[in-house]
Amino acid sequence: MNKEEVLKDLLLGLGVSLNEIPEMYDDKVSLWKRIVRERKPEKVEASVLELEDKFLRLDLINRMLTDADRINTIDLDFNIEGKYASKVALWQGDITSLYVDAVVNSANSDMLGTFLDEEDRVDYAIHNRSGMRLRLKCNDIMQGKKIDTSDILITRAYNLPCDFIIHVVAPEIKGRLDNKEREALEKAYYNILECAKNNLIKTVAICAIGTGNGGYPVGEAAIIACKVVKEYLDKNEKFFNKIIFNVYSDEDYEAYKNIIMDEFK
Repeated sequence: MNKEEVLKDLLLGLGVSLNEIPEMYDDKVSLWKRIVRERKPEKVEASVLELEDKFLRLDLINRMLTDADRINTIDLDFNIEGKYASKVALWQGDITSLYVDAVVNSANSDMLGTFLDEEDRVDYAIHNRSGMRLRLKCNDIMQGKKIDTSDILITRAYNLPCDFIIHVVAPEIKGRLDNKEREALEKAYYNILECAKNNLIKTVAICAIGTGNGGYPVGEAAIIACKVVKEYLDKNEKFFNKIIFNVYSDEDYEAYKNIIMDEFK
């Protein structure tokens, strides 16, 4: 059974009638994305979850994936000779395509992922590529509760090529950036690293937390990220193999690069 046939069966299992299933493959994918994005975390038949697992794993085979071990650290990429330059990397790309111990998700406080059409959000991409099992698991854990800003939850990664997802509630700026908001972002980064250490996660990819809907200027956020990582490595130098700052746009890459070169020189 090929990927398109599996997707067709998956849509049928999700309650789409045969005559409502689009002919074109990309339209089928768009329909599946919309259904699972909008779907409340209610019980799903095991057979349907298995079909989604199969579809996502077949899709994974055809994607361009990156092994975190092959991502250069900043000593190689930027010729930096600082103390931690062999443990820190900057990588531009889709965080859901990384072979790595864990990736970080900038999440909502209910941990259920976005129900809106926000494909540019890391939270959307991670839930979409992990599959419905992730939302169901988060719902089982949360039971309607919410997590405070900067706090975290760790889960399996399901159909992502990594092992774990560290979900963090990204702080948001309400007006002008002040010390309280800086401290909230510092706490988020510290909690991520502490969670990784406590769960024996040696290599972690951290997205640019707070810079999307959170409203933090990329430069300010990068300074905070580098500061916390550097301070954490001062006390845990031998634990981590690699900490990867993950960005998506060219603009964010240049902002992070300039700050990393200054902070880790």
